[in-house]
Amino acid sequence: MKTRFLCQQLGTQYPIIQAPMAGGILSADFIAKVCEFGLLGSIPSGYLTLAQLDTLIQSVKSKTDKPFQVNLFVDHCEYPDKVAKPAEVIEIEKHLGIFTSLDCQLPKHPSASDIIDLVIAHQVPIISTTFGVLRAKDYQRYKDAGGQVMVTVNSLDEAHKVLSEANADMIVYQNALAGGHKGGFNDAEYDVEAVMLTLKRDYPYTQLIKSGGLLIRRISYLPLNKALMEYR
Repeated sequence: MKTRFLCQQLGTQYPIIQAPMAGGILSADFIAKVCEFGLLGSIPSGYLTLAQLDTLIQSVKSKTDKPFQVNLFVDHCEYPDKVAKPAEVIEIEKHLGIFTSLDCQLPKHPSASDIIDLVIAHQVPIISTTFGVLRAKDYQRYKDAGGQVMVTVNSLDEAHKVLSEANADMIVYQNALAGGHKGGFNDAEYDVEAVMLTLKRDYPYTQLIKSGGLLIRRISYLPLNKALMEYR
């Protein structure tokens, strides 16, 4: 029953969400194909400039009219414009005759608020957050624009914090097998699988999405499998 409701909430045929792998390694064509197969495609904003993210969103929209989400790294940090180069890099640059500066210039890191402005402008229906939670004003702005928010948590404490403050429509519970890193926002260890049972008991009306260490059985019976094989 909840699986069907999740599909309705996401606007997808299957209750499966493509992982938003950051760093510019996912193409617009790949994300759009995921959407066309009936899954929720994901655009990762991590390590992209605002202009790069804008271009990627536009490209995905040009290739599919199915819903997709944008993932945000939310840490509320101020990033420097430059950092000192390691001595080893300076030595190599001098050896190659390309040394120009003791510092590395960093691209401007867009804030969560900047990204919210962008996804509202593009009418992106869903966003997800990793490493943190949106500020209340940004969450409300996006909700007022008709969007839905998924928040990644790694522990029961994180889930309680997010749900008690009522600033998430769906919770993504990520275990240690999801890429080998944490997507949460405290220093707690990954909780055991019993967390899902506890969350289901304490928040029966909240959509809970599991991330990491998934095993899909009898996938050969799904039309999706044939589509994926054809794409590969």
